[in-house]
Amino acid sequence: MKLRTCILLLMAASALFSHCCKDDSSTHTRVEIFGLQSFEWEGPGICAVRPGSVVLESSALVTNDDIVSYNDSQALFEFREPSAQNIRNLSPRTPFALTLDGEVLFIGVVMQNIMSSTCFESITMENLTYGPRRAKLELGYPSGINPSLEDKRKDAALLAALRSQGKLR
Repeated sequence: MKLRTCILLLMAASALFSHCCKDDSSTHTRVEIFGLQSFEWEGPGICAVRPGSVVLESSALVTNDDIVSYNDSQALFEFREPSAQNIRNLSPRTPFALTLDGEVLFIGVVMQNIMSSTCFESITMENLTYGPRRAKLELGYPSGINPSLEDKRKDAALLAALRSQGKLR
């Protein structure tokens, strides 16, 4: 009788736990934008940062919570304050890093549409033209000048992270 009871208990426990699953709805990938504490340019006249030289600032310019939305067809972010102000305050030719869970996805450079210089080698951010809480990412500067640049603005992991949080438009 004891063996039969043990078998029934094991079967019941197995049935109970076989339908149990972890709820991942609260697990989201963190998307943040950091300034660079230190970095080196790739070389004279090249508008790209040497990836191995980058040290991120200790706190994010834009926290995950301050990202309101990202329109992937326009590569346009919308931010909450105070992150929006942090982005507006970035000077032209300032490099930044977009990270996923603390890992650098890409390093970009702020380029405002009033600038006469170019930036062919990096994803660029226009931080003033699209309103006080928006910033647009481009493939080089002037906008879209380098179609051969790897388009990390539409990286699958970035889009999945934003989609899982309801921020992808």
